[in-house]
Amino acid sequence: MGLFDFMKKADKNFFYVSNVVTRYTGNARKVVIPRNVHSIGSRAFADNHNIRTVIISDSVREIGTGAFSGCKNLETIIIPESVIDIGNFAFDHCTNLTSVIIHNGVLNIGAYAFHKCSGLKKIDLPNSIMILGNSAFFDCESLESATMPKKLIAITSYLFSKCTNLKSITLPENIEVIQTHAFSDCKSLESITIGEKIIFVDTKAFARCTNLKSVIFNKSEKERILQIRMINPKTRLPVTIFNNNDMGKLILSFESFAYCENLEKIVLPDKKISFEPHVFHGCKNLRFLEYLRNLCDTNGININYFL
Repeated sequence: MGLFDFMKKADKNFFYVSNVVTRYTGNARKVVIPRNVHSIGSRAFADNHNIRTVIISDSVREIGTGAFSGCKNLETIIIPESVIDIGNFAFDHCTNLTSVIIHNGVLNIGAYAFHKCSGLKKIDLPNSIMILGNSAFFDCESLESATMPKKLIAITSYLFSKCTNLKSITLPENIEVIQTHAFSDCKSLESITIGEKIIFVDTKAFARCTNLKSVIFNKSEKERILQIRMINPKTRLPVTIFNNNDMGKLILSFESFAYCENLEKIVLPDKKISFEPHVFHGCKNLRFLEYLRNLCDTNGININYFL
């Protein structure tokens, strides 16, 4: 008797290819992934509206693309330390998912993995994670807090975009890049602290965070700029306008903080800063603009470049 025959007889609702679950046809509310399964295949459980709880055995190493996508009544998922990869769209549109426990061991969470999990309020991501795919938590509208893995160096595009109830998040100190729209439309986010290793904040990374009041880089309390390098809109080449220091560089991209209408305080790091146009567009309450305006007047810069 081969492995395929044995496993199929163990539970007639599971279909396998080797050690991969390729399809589940049951209607149980609680599903336990059998032992000796190494991978949950692409869309193996997708659009099953009966499942409430999934327990994954400690033999599973991979959750495939869209494995549980559209399981709209799924409420609880426990991911053991044996799993190293959660695929793209793995739990996409699991709208009633409220409890996700991810044990230390996962290295990668794919793009859109928890997209539109509108019932999820909290996520604690283990320190083993190296990569969070773009849009992994996009439009998780009930998400209030997230604990981030310490080894992460990039916040990918749209990672928490439209998490409209996200109130607090602590970014790891190793973060170097915050990509486009990473936190856009996080309308409940009030403050953010960004570590000293940051080198690039991309286009509209914090756009329309309408309740954001404070942005602090590197835990500094010095409201000053050591260098401004502006981007010529026609040539797309940088032009150094003001410079008194040779320290590392930070790039704030186009409209990276646009329409943060309640933003009052931004404390920039002690390093060169390159501004693309309209970084603070629509930030009508930003006190820092008074300092920036004086700096612009002194150096013959049009303040509207930043607005």
